[in-house]
Amino acid sequence: VANQSPLPALFVPGGVNPAAITYGDLLAALQGTVDPVLKDHELYAADAPPPRWGLSTEVAAIRDAADSARFGSFHLVGYSGGGAICLAFVLAYRDKVRSLALIEPAWIGKSGWTPEEVNYWAEEERIMALQPQDLMREFMTLALRAGAPLPPPPSGPSPPWMARRPA
Repeated sequence: VANQSPLPALFVPGGVNPAAITYGDLLAALQGTVDPVLKDHELYAADAPPPRWGLSTEVAAIRDAADSARFGSFHLVGYSGGGAICLAFVLAYRDKVRSLALIEPAWIGKSGWTPEEVNYWAEEERIMALQPQDLMREFMTLALRAGAPLPPPPSGPSPPWMARRPA
């Protein structure tokens, strides 16, 4: 709609890629219609997790990012682990959220799971107990169709943000 102010929107990524990568194409498509704030996880803000880091740390960081952007209320978008964080944010700050969009949210409950979902989450639980050198490979393989090969790692040096992510 012409002459309409951009909508305040805050975007929280999943646990691996930064928000700029996760939402880059979406933000390009929404250009001019939203006033975006990209909120990466506090877990990766420094070389080590913040003291007593937890879900409440991430929820408070969303609140602080929205306050810094001077959003009274805003639209909230969360992908994967960011979806779980956004759900917790809504529980704590319902009055600040105009709408909530969840994309493949992680950890939102077990009620009504299909047998396939039960099996998937059992496999993910097994994977999360693996040693770090095996965990990410198995986690990524789980997201692929059965028998599909994992693509090779990109050539060249890793981007700087990868230094704080799981191997």
